Amino acid sequence: MSNVPERAAAFREAISGCLAYQELVQTLDQHIRDLVGQGFEDLRIAIIDAEDEEFYFLFPRSAQTFSYYTSKSKRANDLASYGLGCQKTLILEKHDAGQFFQTHRIQAPAHVPAFLLLVPIRQNNQTAGVLQISLSAGWEGDLGVLQAELETVGELAGEALDKCHRYELTRQELEEQSIILQISALLQSHKKLEGVLEAILDAVTQKLGFSRAVIALVDTATGTLQGTMTKGHEDTYRLINYPVASSTEVLAEVVRTCKTQLIKDVRNDERIPMVIRERHDVWQAVYLPLKSKGVAVGVLAADHKTNRGQVTPHRLKTLEIFAAQASLAIENARLYQEIEQLAETDGLTEVFNRYYFDKALKREVPRVKRYHEPLSLLMIDIRDFKRTNDLYGHPAGDEILKDVARLLTEIIRDTDIVARYGGDEFVVLMPNTSEEQARLVQERIEKAIVLRNQFQPEVSRKFTLTIGLKVAHAFNVDSILVDADKAMYVGKEDKEQQDLLAVLTQSNLEALEQWDHFLASVLKVLYDKEPYFYDHSRRVMNYVVKICQLLGLERSFMQTVAVAALLHDIGKISINTRLLNKPAPMTDDEYRIIKTHPVVGSDLLRNLDYLGDIREVVLHHHERFDGKTSGIYPGYPRGLRGKGIPVGARILKVADAYDAMTSLRPYRVPISSTEAIRVLKDDCGQAFDPEIADVFSSHLKDIVQSVTFSFAIEDAKVPPRE
Repeated sequence: MSNVPERAAAFREAISGCLAYQELVQTLDQHIRDLVGQGFEDLRIAIIDAEDEEFYFLFPRSAQTFSYYTSKSKRANDLASYGLGCQKTLILEKHDAGQFFQTHRIQAPAHVPAFLLLVPIRQNNQTAGVLQISLSAGWEGDLGVLQAELETVGELAGEALDKCHRYELTRQELEEQSIILQISALLQSHKKLEGVLEAILDAVTQKLGFSRAVIALVDTATGTLQGTMTKGHEDTYRLINYPVASSTEVLAEVVRTCKTQLIKDVRNDERIPMVIRERHDVWQAVYLPLKSKGVAVGVLAADHKTNRGQVTPHRLKTLEIFAAQASLAIENARLYQEIEQLAETDGLTEVFNRYYFDKALKREVPRVKRYHEPLSLLMIDIRDFKRTNDLYGHPAGDEILKDVARLLTEIIRDTDIVARYGGDEFVVLMPNTSEEQARLVQERIEKAIVLRNQFQPEVSRKFTLTIGLKVAHAFNVDSILVDADKAMYVGKEDKEQQDLLAVLTQSNLEALEQWDHFLASVLKVLYDKEPYFYDHSRRVMNYVVKICQLLGLERSFMQTVAVAALLHDIGKISINTRLLNKPAPMTDDEYRIIKTHPVVGSDLLRNLDYLGDIREVVLHHHERFDGKTSGIYPGYPRGLRGKGIPVGARILKVADAYDAMTSLRPYRVPISSTEAIRVLKDDCGQAFDPEIADVFSSHLKDIVQSVTFSFAIEDAKVPPRE
């Protein structure tokens, strides 16, 4: 029994550090297993939804994932619901179970154990959840002792619930914001109406938590509302064929009034078709108008099963914003469809359009397979074209599109095909062209751009291109378009990180606001919270660049770690300003809060798809090389060790630690460079990667002297190591 106090202390520390429900459940599961020991059968945990007490989250022992909406269940006559109403622990033996279930009208579980314990999770003297624990007949412990221990567990779990609920709401809000941002991308990624509608339905059912969804669009020729596409109502959506002017169906009403309708009791609302009302698992439904220029052109309908919760005012607002973006995507797809049918030439640039290009590619593919001639394709994207439109207006953007089309047309051969692929993308299809010949064309295009920009006096008319090249033969010609697009995306992603790095090193947030509003807003709040963050992050950036050079790492990798250095403390936005600037040492609870910032920072960067590698560096920059997760300076958040920690995170940890030790902070004075280096050396192989710490320590003088507030990897000079 000597380890009982240690086990209790470890559990208290672990549960107080839990952020998400799933993390809380896993911590409870492990601890209760240890408490019960031999004879443990099963654990189910039910937690009341803080937004609506009619619902609860049920976590079976085998549950590996958690979704804020799809994991909800409505309280009924089941055992979990009964336990949520209990104020005291209930211990039920198998021989009494039948009578108990019958008396309380509880649906009996499929398996009744020898001992069943329902232990309330208490929060503010109220039952906020329940632990449902099953013990086998072979369990030989003291029920009284076990009950007391489990009630303590329930009290500690209740203390952690509020933080978990706030975390889950924050995570859900970030996910919903991300969905709204993604819908805008449909304007570029999906040109066909069918693809846009499918993406909208996928977002509603897979990411916004609804059970089913339907899109109905108005046929302007007949004045009827017609079911167009669905996820989940495949057997009924084609029955939607209502005259908008006279129908009493709710879908037609939404089109007429152009207002959202929320139906909280689907089965008793006569405006809902009988075939839908008779579905026993439909509980709530929301109907959102899809508008074009203030007029409803259709309806997005989504409904809930009873286990997916309710449509709160917050969710309704999110859905209306989503519907506005969906409407824009639908309108764009319809316009593109009309243009595609009208002509084969792009009206703005006067080169071939996508429709013609698709036909040409379909024509060339069989020829390549039959005659074994190479087919080359250039996929071309105008870099930062959106920013050009934002800064100088769309007329300036139109002129750049025309210039790109003219430049490509002048350089290609007569047998090649130039087409505007869509938006700011162009393609050059080159039949019977080898890779060597295609490379020459690509080089001519790139040289022509440089020459043109040199003699272009107007900044708004200058542009650069990202070019992806793919040369296909008979065996791989079917994937030529996808492969060329991937080649372009790799170049584009690298350029986006490089440009973001340049923007982050500027002295104000205006340029970053134009680059990414979300990131600029987060950094502005962080600058206000932690005034020394900006200079600290830029010094750390310079240190990691110099370390990467000394290690002989590639420039693209240096660029990734440099951006991560500038953003590594972004998660501190979620931490109270008073705690960040506390002059006295932190308590254990305060330190646990501080340790959440890598996870929060990684989650915040999830909105920026091209920062995937950077997110990993941010997430793991406080891990220890020896994997130690306890003591004065533990590694966190995952307890990775050695080469299992991303190399960028290991580099960042050394640079961050050195600057933190030698900089003035509210809670301590700086130490000298010599003392800081001694700390790095003493902790080699423990907190720090020994190779990286040794490189940094050996060249410290040269590194510190070369630190600037600019980013110039190519110009940085670090003497070779002796």
